[in-house]
Amino acid sequence: MNPEHGEHRVIPIATDTGTAYGRPAPHSMHHLTDVGAGTPMGELMRRYWHPVGLSADAGATPRQILARMLGNLKHIHHGAQDWQRAVAVQDRLITLLPRAWDEYRERGLALAELGELQRARVDLAVYLRQAGQAPDRDHIAERLRALGGDLI
Repeated sequence: MNPEHGEHRVIPIATDTGTAYGRPAPHSMHHLTDVGAGTPMGELMRRYWHPVGLSADAGATPRQILARMLGNLKHIHHGAQDWQRAVAVQDRLITLLPRAWDEYRERGLALAELGELQRARVDLAVYLRQAGQAPDRDHIAERLRALGGDLI
């Protein structure tokens, strides 16, 4: 074959069967995986499967579910003292729940750990203005003063 004389070399390409690295195509054991009505596993599942959940979760709104998930992430990052990730989660929590004043306090304290003092002072001041007679009011006010902030 000589490309100068108009001849072209044909390179065979394997047909794609949807598998990787030439592995055999997957197959199902239908007697174990089919769960439709009248199938053995479908009848077994319907007879013995009992979905279990907390009744309190049954009426949770998507906003409440998201807030719970973000709260769990926040606690993980606080526990690991990963302040940057904790602040990122708290930014989202405050967007989701703008009147959750404790979140401002928590974010302010995390920002202080990151050295972002101006943002920390703003959040702690918001918390003190909005939280009323919170039990930690004196402690947070002292922390705000230590960061060079004013009680507003």
